[in-house]
Amino acid sequence: MAPASRTLQPRRMFPRIGSFSKQFQVLLIIAVLVSLILVRGFVSIPAADAAPPRTQQVPAGTPRLVDTFGRPIASPRAGDSIVIEAIVRNNDTAEHRVTFIAQIKDSGGVVVSLTWISIDIAPNSSITPGLGSTISTPGTYMAEVFVLTTIAEGIPLSSVRSMNFTVLA
Repeated sequence: MAPASRTLQPRRMFPRIGSFSKQFQVLLIIAVLVSLILVRGFVSIPAADAAPPRTQQVPAGTPRLVDTFGRPIASPRAGDSIVIEAIVRNNDTAEHRVTFIAQIKDSGGVVVSLTWISIDIAPNSSITPGLGSTISTPGTYMAEVFVLTTIAEGIPLSSVRSMNFTVLA
């Protein structure tokens, strides 16, 4: 007599999980895996006091055109002394020594003025540096401001900010 054959049924580890939809099952598995990864430290989560990304550490605000007394100018005249200024904020928890650069281009994109200054900014504070220039030819110009670590390193700590202005005759 031949032995009776039996079909073995796989044993369910989680007998109630079959009542959930396949999408829910996949989401549950992903949630468990993500939890395991985070618990084991495979993914690092920055601390609340971590330094901001480089280009947000010391951002420059929108440049402004002012006279030598700090009064706003809409359209200077050719030969007038002008100052390009912008608020620079240190969002980091450490002091930064940075280079603030102001560049002016004519309507053809040619740089007609390039000035810079190195400044120290305390943590969580702001400063408004201004750099002067004299434009002798009437026309349309673009002022751009940059915040870099140093001229030599050239590492940006802010995105480039710009404004357009017109010099009158």
